[in-house]
Amino acid sequence: MSNLGDYQRITTLAKKVGGPRNLLRIAVGSGAVVGGLGVNLWNKIRSKGNSPINDVVGVNEIFEVTTAGQDISGLRFEVGDTFRIISSDEEAVLIEIIDNKNNPYFVSIETLKEISLPYSEYLKNESNKDK
Repeated sequence: MSNLGDYQRITTLAKKVGGPRNLLRIAVGSGAVVGGLGVNLWNKIRSKGNSPINDVVGVNEIFEVTTAGQDISGLRFEVGDTFRIISSDEEAVLIEIIDNKNNPYFVSIETLKEISLPYSEYLKNESNKDK
């Protein structure tokens, strides 16, 4: 195997841009621009925060399953299971099921709304039953 073809391409490209120093400047500058755009895009995505599930509950809030169910992926939820929302998107939620070794799972928002209440709401409901 020879890298002669690659060497020829690099030297030809360097000649077209005015030498190896200019080629290096272009490569570093392009990398900085692409990196800066990537960081800006990542910050916009992270700060978006308009997920429908976030309107109802906060990320990292603990939920308890109040109705047994199954997600379309086959993930089963039993009454009494607890989970935490790690992150959410417009349609999908990344959850961690407490005391489950196979975490995390992606679940639809609709499935979570059907099977659970926020854990704090559950505790309020339980304390009102005793009165």
